[in-house]
Amino acid sequence: NIQNTNYYHDDNKESKSHVLVDEEFKVSYNFLKGEGIPLSEIAITELGEFCDSFGSELIKHAAHKAIDENKPKWNYIKAILKSWEKQKVKTLDDVAALDRRFEMSKNKRLNGSGPGRSNRKEIVPEWLREDVEPTKKEIEKQNSQSIDEERERLQEVLNKYKS
Repeated sequence: NIQNTNYYHDDNKESKSHVLVDEEFKVSYNFLKGEGIPLSEIAITELGEFCDSFGSELIKHAAHKAIDENKPKWNYIKAILKSWEKQKVKTLDDVAALDRRFEMSKNKRLNGSGPGRSNRKEIVPEWLREDVEPTKKEIEKQNSQSIDEERERLQEVLNKYKS
């Protein structure tokens, strides 16, 4: 029989925190069950750990995000919660701030700015800038050439008939 040597141990405080965690777990578990999200034994254990870290409100919010993304699976919810854990999220306000930052970074990526995007400009060759349509001088030159050629041709035809 091991004797308790911790003189500052308060059984009452510990039991209150367990009741609170148990209540958070019940709320979260019943919510997920109500949303039709199946939980394995391992998932139930993980849910208990996340309840200790986040509480039922954030777990519900993560579940809503998963449902909104049409991925009502525990693994998706768990990935969201792990991401929040890395980002040290503790409240719904933290989640909202994180979502805003994500949207801003997504917009930067879509707009072509930000890291990983090139700011270089393509070099356009001079000939591309030149007009495709011939100038008036070129048209006159072609006309005069074609008139001269036509005159010569007709002269040859005339000479042919004369001889």
